Amino acid sequence: SRMYGRLSGELAAERERGQKNVSLVTQWAHHMKTPVSVVDLLLQRAQPDGWPEEARALAASVAEENQRLQHSLQMLLNTVRLQDFAGDLRAERLDLEALVRRVVNDHKREFIARRVYPQVRAEGDSGRPWLVESDRKWLRFVLEQVLSNALKYAARPPEGDEEGRVLFRLRREGADVVLEIADNGVGIPPEDLGRVFDPFFTGLNGRAFPQATGMGLYLAREVCRRLGHELSLDSAPGKGTTVRLRIAAPQTLFAGVRDILTDVTEP
Repeated sequence: SRMYGRLSGELAAERERGQKNVSLVTQWAHHMKTPVSVVDLLLQRAQPDGWPEEARALAASVAEENQRLQHSLQMLLNTVRLQDFAGDLRAERLDLEALVRRVVNDHKREFIARRVYPQVRAEGDSGRPWLVESDRKWLRFVLEQVLSNALKYAARPPEGDEEGRVLFRLRREGADVVLEIADNGVGIPPEDLGRVFDPFFTGLNGRAFPQATGMGLYLAREVCRRLGHELSLDSAPGKGTTVRLRIAAPQTLFAGVRDILTDVTEP
């Protein structure tokens, strides 16, 4: 009994230390985001287009490193937020197609800048909403991580004629909703394929991109695991990459009733 009480006390103290550390890291990351945002604002106001070539190159280099800092800080905050996933979760019924289109629209500048053409295709069940049960914020986070990779690797050099493409394809498999995000980029070497969801793994392609952290797909799969969704990936060198998100029908007593009512009310 005495040993149990002592261990319980030590466990509570360790848990409190862990929570303090998480709070400290979170506050530090938020404080760091302010100067990063200020640097970004100063670079935008500077309008270096009229500067000498060396000064423009320097400004572009600073902007790239600042963007890398911003990306890394956001990754850190999302990793910390995963520690309190249950407290940050809000399950709801949402239209997956509408969410996909919103994410694509919010990133239209990146599509234009990288010369990548997006397409959203919903197969079958014309007019029927693509309803799933998930958390809107976390599901959007997953889509943005996958899209970030697709944009990066589907981008084409300025002198090239071919257009980069990212296809969002929705389909139903039984009661499940499946979303495929396919790019026509460089693809992933076979030796890297089994490790793309490992934390901090950037692989052969990632080495060409200084902003790559190797955390995007890891966090996306972790979020999906906690949401009860399935995230998988197929790729081959030169044939692009397809990421597959499968959202199962809600396994509740009322799920079948809802489906029956939907079938009855549909014309």
